Amino acid sequence: MIAFVLSGGGNYGAMQAGALAALAERGIKADMIIGTSVGALNGAIAAYDASADGMANLGQLWRSLSSDLLYPGGYPVALVRVARGKPSLFSNRGIRAFLRQHLPDNAKTFGDLTAARLYVIATEIPNGQVRIFGEDPSENLKDALLASAALPPLHPPYQIGDKLYVDGSLATKFPLKIAIEKGASTIYALHIYHNPAEQPYDNSIVSLSRWSIAKLLHDLDERELAWSKEHTTLKLHYLQLKPEFTLAATDFNHSAEMLESGYNLTIDYLNNLPLPLKARLNQEWHKFKTRITKSQSGPAGEQVSG
Repeated sequence: MIAFVLSGGGNYGAMQAGALAALAERGIKADMIIGTSVGALNGAIAAYDASADGMANLGQLWRSLSSDLLYPGGYPVALVRVARGKPSLFSNRGIRAFLRQHLPDNAKTFGDLTAARLYVIATEIPNGQVRIFGEDPSENLKDALLASAALPPLHPPYQIGDKLYVDGSLATKFPLKIAIEKGASTIYALHIYHNPAEQPYDNSIVSLSRWSIAKLLHDLDERELAWSKEHTTLKLHYLQLKPEFTLAATDFNHSAEMLESGYNLTIDYLNNLPLPLKARLNQEWHKFKTRITKSQSGPAGEQVSG
């Protein structure tokens, strides 16, 4: 079973969209997609339409995103919310509007997604347990995505029934283990990667907080990756999608560059994969036939006569 595992990564998620476009272009399709946070949002689109056209539409979606759509009013609104004791800097109205605009009307439940089986990861509070949405095909897709992307302090916790959820990255940003437990034998892991040692840093509370969170998530990701590599029967295609610049959390002005970067990184990876035995034999047979044809022709392409 082929699985795509899509990590969290916030506004760097355009890199995943570029990677998904490259996989679709090469005809690589998933039976199962597991996504956390922005990986869940990308995964939902891919699980609905995994074709090259579908992934092109996902790219257009990223190009159209703006902070005005997702975070209307900007930081002045955030300051007012803090002063009023709200649980987050922004409401989730922006994400709701985004989902209303871009999720297909006939994709209301997980069972409506026919290109691949989708699982969405969120974190239940206050117990901190991993919540896997999608095991029940009748579960509401939009609710699961809102729960998985409820990243503190940007967004408030999201309530479903009597449970509260926040961003899945707080429990598992890179859910490789879940993919293996669900039966994946081949995994394409699209990991939005940040090395804390390479992050901009100054001696300020904001910088220190950002570094601390990056370090925590980085260590969790490394543990997931190490655990997956212990499974010798697993075929793991690890695609490290490393951004070339650091963005503010609400900056969506570089999506086009990140789409291209994610696409190129994935194409380079695929081009360097060793060919399967059958493909290598076909390639060698083609080269042999070409040599024979050339040897039977004259300098100008004329048939050599005996």
